[in-house]
Amino acid sequence: QLVLVASELTLDKLLTAKSKSSSSLSPASSPRGGGVVVSPWKVGGFSSQYLATDVEYLHRISCDQSIHGDFTLEMAIRVNWMRARYLMLQGQMDYAMMYLDRTSKFLELKVNSIEGPTTVKLVNCKVDNLVTIDQVQKKLESLQRCQSLEEVHRLYESGYYEDVVQLLMPTLHQPQPKTKVGELGMSIPERPAQLLLLQDSLIKLKDYERCLTCSEIALNEAVSQMSPCEAWSTTLSRLFGCIDRSIQEGDNILDKIPQDKLCRLTNNIVKVLEASMNSSDSSSDPPLATAKPWVLLYKITEHQEKYNETVDSSSKTCAPPTVPPPEDSPMPETLNTDSNMSSVDVIREVPASNLSPSLQFLRIAHEHLGRRGWCCNNEGVFLLLKVEVLTKELAKATVSAREEMVRDLEQCFLCLYGHPSKKAKARGLQEHNSSQIALTWSNSVGVFDYFKPPQPPTFDSKSNTISAEVQNLLRRITLVIPQQELEAISFESVQSFIEGGDEPIPKLPDRLVGVKRPVINEIFYLLADFYFKNKEFSKALKFYMHDVSVQPDRADTWAAMALARKRRLENKLNACEPKSEGPIQKLAVSALR
Repeated sequence: QLVLVASELTLDKLLTAKSKSSSSLSPASSPRGGGVVVSPWKVGGFSSQYLATDVEYLHRISCDQSIHGDFTLEMAIRVNWMRARYLMLQGQMDYAMMYLDRTSKFLELKVNSIEGPTTVKLVNCKVDNLVTIDQVQKKLESLQRCQSLEEVHRLYESGYYEDVVQLLMPTLHQPQPKTKVGELGMSIPERPAQLLLLQDSLIKLKDYERCLTCSEIALNEAVSQMSPCEAWSTTLSRLFGCIDRSIQEGDNILDKIPQDKLCRLTNNIVKVLEASMNSSDSSSDPPLATAKPWVLLYKITEHQEKYNETVDSSSKTCAPPTVPPPEDSPMPETLNTDSNMSSVDVIREVPASNLSPSLQFLRIAHEHLGRRGWCCNNEGVFLLLKVEVLTKELAKATVSAREEMVRDLEQCFLCLYGHPSKKAKARGLQEHNSSQIALTWSNSVGVFDYFKPPQPPTFDSKSNTISAEVQNLLRRITLVIPQQELEAISFESVQSFIEGGDEPIPKLPDRLVGVKRPVINEIFYLLADFYFKNKEFSKALKFYMHDVSVQPDRADTWAAMALARKRRLENKLNACEPKSEGPIQKLAVSALR
């Protein structure tokens, strides 16, 4: 009995540790044999090193009545129950089912019509401490579902996505019991795996409308199951990704979702955000630090905003005009958690502003994420969306609240790339202490278009010349320009022509004549102009030649380059060094060119 109790306690430690560090799920990983096997040596304890041999020893003597006497049947139940759970922990599900079946039969032997169903209680254990026929049956059913799920995994890995959808779709609407924290150590997260397999299969089939519908149902279940288990946290994050992909790829897909389902989706997203934002950094259960729910909530808010505008415009054309309420009449309460509220109602409590509700939401969301330093999480997906939206709004001819939008846009750039760093407080910007993302070529267009001067500077004027801080930003952008974009004309041929070689006058290839090339057509000229007007002629000449490589017809470049080379020639002559005609002639030729 001492060995039995010690083994039960050691196994309980293993199961408790596993429940706190459940592995993440992926559609390609099998929940049966392919997962991470928990080693009995990883948990400290006086018998953990010998758990496998102890379990085997106890199994061999479990049914020996000469040793256990009247305790034989209970001994057999406890040993088989322990061995089944140990085998489940090791991923040997077929053998685990066999020992669970034996445990069930032993429990049936002890049934007494007067005392009722047999119950064996493991008083020293936290996980699976009650052994009954019902509990054993639940474990068996869980393993059987897991075996079926493994078959579905094989279909997924083989590319039979339609078969996967047909098998899993009926299970989507089956009610699932809420998982108890105490059961997590022995439960196989087959339900989260089912949900993810179904959504990923629909994505592979590009059935975005059905994917969004199923993701909404799956998210509702996942939110109801929110617990410390990492499997459900991973499921929530992956479901947000599926919903975002469906909205992005589908054609006006939110119009095809019933309004009640859209409201439920909004409420569930808000619940996740509330739980995440209210969690403490020092708590044992880490918050879901993702920006994806905010992105989804914005897209739903924007859709609802357009929907309301359409309804209002149609009602104005069809209905008689109504008398507006007095200005001093109180506003109705709209912020609640009722399932019928719209997504716009979520942000009605924000301060008065000329911004539209969706733009106000972007500002409030950034403030909340900034307080936790999360605004650049998920590779800055939320702020990149905000930059895109604000850039489109500012490009309109007439824009109300332009100053607010400009400040919000600069706040995004500060969080994403650390620019503008100087005078940030004077501009009303805040340091959110978020991890900046790398500046990429695809993201640099919006940054460049915002910080470049409204008109290119001329070589003989100081107006529109960039600042030193913008110069640092543009130098960063030059480092991420793809090589194929760099030179329409090779830099070497331009240099050879300027130095008096036989190369022809630089000219754009026919395929690029008249083609607008964002960033490329201006960035080198702006940098060269900055260095030219700060009398750093070597750097200026380098960037002027790069500009000639992409824009050879710019007269200001040739004029400024001639002046810079003339200055270098003057410096050479004024140096009063021993005469050497070679370098002076080279400088003179390049200046004349």
